[in-house]
Amino acid sequence: MVKRIYVEKCEGFNIPARQMFSDFRETLNLQSLEGVRLFVRYDVEGLNDSDFEKACVEVFAENNLDTISENLPQDLNLEKTFAVEYLPGQFDQRADSAAQCCQLVTGKERPLIRTAKIISLSGDISDADFEKVKRYVINPIETQEANFELPATLKDSVTEIADVEILDGFNNFNDNEIKNFLIERGFAMSLDDLKFCQKYFRDEEKRPPTIT
Repeated sequence: MVKRIYVEKCEGFNIPARQMFSDFRETLNLQSLEGVRLFVRYDVEGLNDSDFEKACVEVFAENNLDTISENLPQDLNLEKTFAVEYLPGQFDQRADSAAQCCQLVTGKERPLIRTAKIISLSGDISDADFEKVKRYVINPIETQEANFELPATLKDSVTEIADVEILDGFNNFNDNEIKNFLIERGFAMSLDDLKFCQKYFRDEEKRPPTIT
């Protein structure tokens, strides 16, 4: 059975959430953004009730620094809240460390653990701006948007691979279009790097404007 817990830094210690708030307002120009709340979600399989309760206070959360709950706060605007998790096969350092600590605390086998970040925005945020934030946060190379349903198991399952995306008009993007494309996709590269890729596909491989 999979158990779930949410952990949030207490006021005054929520530095990552405050950093996200400043980053979104400055980098994405979201002046209507009023606040950001950040939760770490732990899904755990392989601990009985007593061991799970012990892990909640000794592994997943720090006393006086974190608040823990079984559900997200009711005052969150779920329409402007999303979850981010690592892609299957990507190494989750937080989950691995938590599993090791649970093994030490309980003296039993390591449980299966999967983590996700829950990011909730407050303010007059349009749907377009909300999607902009998600594209900025989610790096499709290593992460994906997670759903909020509690899984039946954390054991490996077959993941359907999505079709390769077609980039319509990439080779003909002007400077402003390619800059916006870089921001929207959140690539881990500079603008010059992306221009180099565009030049390579256009001038070296001589691909048409629409590429895969």
